[in-house]
Amino acid sequence: MWRKSKIVFAVLALVFVPAAWATNMSSTNYKIIFGNLNFGGNEQTSTTYRLDITLGQTAAQRFTRDGYVIKAGFQYIHQLTPFSFTLSDTSIDFGTLVPDTPQTQGLTATVTHRGQGYEVKVSENNPMRRISGGAEIDNTACNGGVDTCTAYSAKPWTLAGAYGFGYNASGDDVAADFTDNTYYRPFANLETPQTPATFMSSNMAAKDRQSTVTMRINIDGTQEAGTYQTVINFIAVPKY
Repeated sequence: MWRKSKIVFAVLALVFVPAAWATNMSSTNYKIIFGNLNFGGNEQTSTTYRLDITLGQTAAQRFTRDGYVIKAGFQYIHQLTPFSFTLSDTSIDFGTLVPDTPQTQGLTATVTHRGQGYEVKVSENNPMRRISGGAEIDNTACNGGVDTCTAYSAKPWTLAGAYGFGYNASGDDVAADFTDNTYYRPFANLETPQTPATFMSSNMAAKDRQSTVTMRINIDGTQEAGTYQTVINFIAVPKY
């Protein structure tokens, strides 16, 4: 009896580019781009931080009302840094699965954004399903009982007799329910349908923020032989 599994990843980065207007002053002798009135500014650095400051600029603030957003101030030019989201792998092959022998595979998600934070969500098109049809590998319920996990709440998955497919997240800005590397969730199932689950988020600017997504499969001896696969969707959304 042999069982194989393969996962293909779909990545969707939603980028909303904010519009900006400024007065460019010019004559036959000069041109000032992004003109502003202030009395100083500089970049301060140390071994633990980097601070870019503008002193004395009037009305430098983020204003919101009735669905409108005004970002006034020279510092908002830094938001022109492109938003980026990458995965270290776009396909993972678990190879041959052996009953009662959990197997794990991982990838790294990296986010850079100089706006007001970001959010990364994840879901599966369907449970791990045999290519020839019919059989599935159930999504994990973790240890079960009081330790039953959901797509939105991680719980310990440590029992040898607990079967299924799920993931753990660790690293920068991961959801607080991933207490340690024994805490797992099943992927939100779009067939149910379920809403994609946030596993990584921040309300601050981000530079090369990384998390490790570790996927785990454990099957019992009754799992039908065949090749199984699913598609995992990552949705990265910047905040402005």
